[in-house]
Amino acid sequence: MGKFKVVFYTKGSVVKDPNLRYKGGDVYAYRGKDSDYWSYFKTCDLVIGVDPKFDLRGVKMWWKHDGGSFEKDLKPFRDDRDASELAIYSFGNDCEVYIYTKLKPITREITFMDRVRVKGNGKTCDEEFDNLSESSDE
Repeated sequence: MGKFKVVFYTKGSVVKDPNLRYKGGDVYAYRGKDSDYWSYFKTCDLVIGVDPKFDLRGVKMWWKHDGGSFEKDLKPFRDDRDASELAIYSFGNDCEVYIYTKLKPITREITFMDRVRVKGNGKTCDEEFDNLSESSDE
C-alpha cells in the first residue's frame, strides 16, 4: 500500500472534563511507516524502543485517526487485526493515526501474608503477642 504517520501517547490518562481527552504523558511520532509491514508486534517494538522500561502487559491501547473524537472514533488496539485496520484506514484516508496507552488497574491475588495482615488488623509480626502455653510430655 504505502507509508503513514503514527503518533504514540504514553504514560498519560484519559480524563473527562467535560469532554473525553488524553492528558499528560509522553508523545512519540514516527513518519514513513510501511502499511504492508505494520503489525501489532511492530507497534510494541516501537514503543519499547523509546522506553525500554515500558511494560505492554500492564497497559491497554486504543487508536483513532487525526480529527477523530474520543467519544465516537476511539478503537481498541489489541492485535494484528487492529493493526491492519489502523494501517488501511491511515493510508486510505491519507491521515495520521494516534495510539493511546492507559495503565490497566492492578489486580492481584491475595497472598498468604496479605491474609495474615488482615487477620492481625495490619499489625506486624513483632507487634503481635500470642498467649502460648507449653505442654510437656510428662
